Amino acid sequence: MEQSASKMKEYLFTAGLFFIVVISVFCVNKFKRRKI
Repeated sequence: MEQSASKMKEYLFTAGLFFIVVISVFCVNKFKRRKI
């Protein structure tokens, strides 16, 4: 059971990291488009 919880935490961490990267890329693209 502990192993499963640790795997879930790892998955959540990876998903959160991916979410942050996607949002930052989206914001940068929006900012660049507005500037040009």
